[in-house]
Amino acid sequence: MNVTKLAAADQPREFYKYTVEGVGYFPFEMLRYDSAWPAGSEAVSRLPQLENRCIRLCSYRPPTVDRWRSFGWIVQD
Repeated sequence: MNVTKLAAADQPREFYKYTVEGVGYFPFEMLRYDSAWPAGSEAVSRLPQLENRCIRLCSYRPPTVDRWRSFGWIVQD
């Protein structure tokens, strides 16, 4: 395995926690697009479900609110 340590200037400076709310298909592509991940195992278990739900996410980048909205999901927090 090749491991590269980031220089201090390249390390993330902000940490974002936010909740997305929606119904139906979860837009998994948004996790990649926003460089986000579920905040905990409970959030992961709720991803594939189809009913209305709120999922807590974390990222080093701010959420792209309009793009989430285009998938029918609302960003809270």
